[in-house]
Amino acid sequence: MLTGACLPPSERPPAVCMKKGSESGTVLVVNGEEAVRIVVRQALEHADYRVLEVRDAAEALEICRRPRERIDVLLTEVMLPGSSGGALVEQAARLRPRMKVICMSRNVDFLLGQGVLTSDMPYLRKPFTRTEVLEKVREVLGPLQRGRRIVCPRCSSKNIQRSARRWFEWLLALMFLVPYRCRDCRTRFYRFG
Repeated sequence: MLTGACLPPSERPPAVCMKKGSESGTVLVVNGEEAVRIVVRQALEHADYRVLEVRDAAEALEICRRPRERIDVLLTEVMLPGSSGGALVEQAARLRPRMKVICMSRNVDFLLGQGVLTSDMPYLRKPFTRTEVLEKVREVLGPLQRGRRIVCPRCSSKNIQRSARRWFEWLLALMFLVPYRCRDCRTRFYRFG
């Protein structure tokens, strides 16, 4: 039996990255271009997001229909092979009303003019950088991250998560020290807590 890594790209299962533990959210990436999916996946995985990537709307809807699958953000191309991203967004919203949506396209100005996208909808203009992808996902998931006042001592980032405790950190917990980790520079540090 072949594993997902041994299969040709066209036959790989849609769930490419299945990180557990420190995940900060799950992003379903829908794009027909493999190069775009790779850039987005690498950027999000580096920031500890769990990434599910698929090529088309049918695969995305199949994942959305799984009741136990957690999906926080749908990051989709507006022009998909065989379907439109708008139709995917409508069907996915019926299946998962709380899921956030980010649209991406090379033709953002045209789509805004046609009314397919509106100025209040989150969107990414292609080509984009890894940083732009992360900023947009963090912006959309922003309300979950507000209220955190801890700042990384190394890079001053506010993108901090509580870290899993190692055996010796349970001893530190007795002294009220809590382990944290910066999602940007990956520095581990402790705060009284």
